[in-house]
Amino acid sequence: MLNNEIVNLLRYSTPYCLYIVNENKRIEMRSCPFKVLVVHQMEHLNQGKQYLVTKIGLSKSKKLIFRIDNKYYWYWYFEIL
Repeated sequence: MLNNEIVNLLRYSTPYCLYIVNENKRIEMRSCPFKVLVVHQMEHLNQGKQYLVTKIGLSKSKKLIFRIDNKYYWYWYFEIL
């Protein structure tokens, strides 16, 4: 993704709202805080436990990150509930 594409994307987004495609292929909005389930064990978060995402962001490498307990984590460690 080019930098100007990211600027355009962020113009219409917020760090407190995430749009997802559900299993019925419908778009749903999740507003912070929303629940996630840890699917991969991490140092500070336990696999199988639920946490609240309080903010959404993009890393420097332009990957989606979630803020949980004032720390940021890659999105792929979680399942959105």
